[in-house]
Amino acid sequence: MLIKIVHTQPRCAELAICGELDMAATDELLRTATAALADDACDDLVLDLSGVSFIDSTGLGTLVAIRNATRDRAVTLHLREPTPPVRRLMKITNLDSVFNISDSQS
Repeated sequence: MLIKIVHTQPRCAELAICGELDMAATDELLRTATAALADDACDDLVLDLSGVSFIDSTGLGTLVAIRNATRDRAVTLHLREPTPPVRRLMKITNLDSVFNISDSQS
């Protein structure tokens, strides 16, 4: 998995995630997201999932942990362009109704 940190707008941190979001990758994602949230100037966190080829239950659990961390810090979390495998698993688990999901960069 590769995580690229992108700052596209003031007060917004964006993490572009590529590859498999599984047990081997979740610690890195959680550390990177937590570091982005440590910045008091961060009001929005965007996770760009357009490059995620696979996600398992630990990956979903990490997304939920990040969601809880953003909620605790009053930061808005956006999931951008989840790939079909990600969207499918989120729908099966009903997490698609929990997250703010967008299909474009707008």
